[in-house]
This record gives sequence, structure tokens and C-alpha cells, in this order.
Amino acid sequence: MNKIVKVVTDFSNHERVLLFYKDKDSNVFLGHVFLYNGRDDSKYMLFLYKDKLNKGNIIEAWNYLD
Repeated sequence: MNKIVKVVTDFSNHERVLLFYKDKDSNVFLGHVFLYNGRDDSKYMLFLYKDKLNKGNIIEAWNYLD
């Protein structure tokens, strides 16, 4: 199994961070963090999708969830 792990301690140079998780049944789930600068001094927004990604093109699957 291929794994990519990159630890980032400073997100100021990143606009968006994507998170992928594969469970024991090989279902893939998506999360993403992006710069928000919202109310209450919130700097980042995090979305974690409860539905698994469809098989195939990752962008199409993300658009389907979004």
C-alpha cells in the first residue's frame, strides 16, 4: 500500500489541504481544510465528508460530494 505523509507545521503558505482516508474495506473518504478568515477569528474551515468517494476520477467524485 502506498502512503504519502507530509507534516506541515505552518499553513500560511497553503491555500487548501486535502485529506484522504481509506478504511479496511478500501472505501476512500475525503476531507479538506481551507483558509476561511470567518467570524470569531476563525482562520480555517474543515469539511469531512461522511459519504465515501465514488470510484474513478477523484475530481468528479469530489464534485459529486460537494
